[in-house]
Amino acid sequence: MKLWWLMTHRPECSYTQLKQRGCLAIYWKDLGSLDRYIRVRNGWERQLKTYIQVKGDVVFGQNPKWRKDYRELDQVPQAFMNFLSIKAGDLVIALEAGAATQLGRTEALGVAEVTQDTLNSYRYDDRFDYAHSGSHGLTWHDWDRIHFGEPKLPKKPFISVTEDNGQEFERARQALDYLNNRSPA
Repeated sequence: MKLWWLMTHRPECSYTQLKQRGCLAIYWKDLGSLDRYIRVRNGWERQLKTYIQVKGDVVFGQNPKWRKDYRELDQVPQAFMNFLSIKAGDLVIALEAGAATQLGRTEALGVAEVTQDTLNSYRYDDRFDYAHSGSHGLTWHDWDRIHFGEPKLPKKPFISVTEDNGQEFERARQALDYLNNRSPA
């Protein structure tokens, strides 16, 4: 089992929206559905990363940030690979960046245990800015700062989703167990 960090940004998608949708989701709606590129066979990962680069060049080509930062294989293409690598039983902490109430900080807002592999439950829904989703039927729990403080956020910047370095898994597991067993107020 692994711990993953999932970043949301207002107004495109908030942690509250993820809770309402009951899933994991990431951005890059304009790339369109990835269904035809997600196939578990030799080489599919490289095909998916290449598709994301090519489609991104078409859709975001005029955006200098795409060309400079996002299109590299270890950026947006890798974020999708990370997303599709989340498995049932893994834990996810939802982070939200830059809300006015957070004074521009990034903070942990929720934690969930994944119920379905995202690779097998992937869906694309263009009604949402965070159109790429998976692990539907997920139950998010608000992070309890009183009992568990702030988790140590990843030191390395990342796009959308990244694997934890192993330091926070136990705290996330304890928090989730506590939140699952806490009696309703």
